[in-house]
Amino acid sequence: MIGTQLDKYRILEKIGEGGMATVYCGEHQTLGRKVAIKVLHPHLSSSLKNRQRFAREARTIERLEHDSILRIYDYSGADTELSYIVTELIHGETLKGLLSRVGMLPSELTAQIGMEIAQGLQFAHAEGVIHRDIKPENVMIRDDGVVKIMDFGIARFVEESSITMTGSLIGSPAYMSPEQVLEKVPDTRSDLFSLGAMLFNLVTGQLAFPGSNPSVILKKVIEGDHARVLDLTPSADPDLADLIEQLLSPDPSHRPNDALEVAGRLQQILHDNGIAADKEPFTTVSFIEDPRAYEEALKAYQDGALLERGKAALQQGDHHLARATFNRLLALSPDHPEVLDLLADAATIGPERSPLGHLKRWAGVFILLAGVGGTWALVQRDNGVTSMLGVSEIAIASESVLNPTSQADIQTSTPSTAVPTAPPVAEPVDSAPSPSTENRTNA
Repeated sequence: MIGTQLDKYRILEKIGEGGMATVYCGEHQTLGRKVAIKVLHPHLSSSLKNRQRFAREARTIERLEHDSILRIYDYSGADTELSYIVTELIHGETLKGLLSRVGMLPSELTAQIGMEIAQGLQFAHAEGVIHRDIKPENVMIRDDGVVKIMDFGIARFVEESSITMTGSLIGSPAYMSPEQVLEKVPDTRSDLFSLGAMLFNLVTGQLAFPGSNPSVILKKVIEGDHARVLDLTPSADPDLADLIEQLLSPDPSHRPNDALEVAGRLQQILHDNGIAADKEPFTTVSFIEDPRAYEEALKAYQDGALLERGKAALQQGDHHLARATFNRLLALSPDHPEVLDLLADAATIGPERSPLGHLKRWAGVFILLAGVGGTWALVQRDNGVTSMLGVSEIAIASESVLNPTSQADIQTSTPSTAVPTAPPVAEPVDSAPSPSTENRTNA
């Protein structure tokens, strides 16, 4: 089709192809504006009924004017031989491409990207539109850092057309909600589940529901069988991990109420961590341009910010927050001297003089990341002696630090020297096309 004319658009080059459509770079012949033109494959647009359905979908999503949603300029209508939509041309990278390049994202960046996606979803849901296919291939980050959700409405068009593709499923099994798998009518909370699966992928670098084939994956989705975020990424923000757990609930009623609530919680996570997402050096653009520099700046900031947050939580009596904060800080910096000294001091000066008096028994039992592959250990500093505790003692030991009962009670827990390693993770199964740099995702 290169060099041909579609109505008032000239086809310049092919920029992507997937199971649903081929994407071309085109130019509006009157305005001279470069656009992306997604032409549905002939088997989707061969019948008048399908073309009419596609035209209705296009009219529905055309009104979704939001910064985080790909803008639609035009569509073919029902009377043309080919069905196509014309959208803004995005110069950037898909989230799938970004993950392939960097492996996983920091919690703060994940929260920022997730917040923008949730805001876009909330706008669409308020307009009565459910995406149905949220996944990293369908989200792009523009070169200026703006997040764009793509392919609104296309998934529903395909589902209603009863189109199947040989050897694959419509959509990506690892991101489908249980409602979709069970062929129930999805509502807006279905998009929230998919968002949770994507956030899991971003912050851990792994699929929430891995498997060697779609059947294995879909069974895990239905049963809610997934690893915990903090088991895979101990340095992840605990509030982000909790939110992801709720989003991935098999029961829609146990998920957040709507995308607005999700966006608000993600924004609170950024606020609690003292991160201004629109200020250097923690902008999305900063990470895209130099991931290593971003992560070094973030770690330097966290070394102080998390320490102060943990100390403030202790002084306020919020031992759960203190434990979670110090656990994260020690996962980021296992030998953080101030944390270890703080805990050691708390054990020697006594509860009546210590501002951290609730730590009077033990000198410092916190989760540390002890190597690669998600291996966990627990370090106890007691009278200058360091020992390793196994995973099974984590809950007991952590409670003993922040909620001690008696020395006798503590001594009854015999530490284990075994440190289990994380189970192997299956390779992701994904039938989607390769990520691209110009509106090329999941065509």
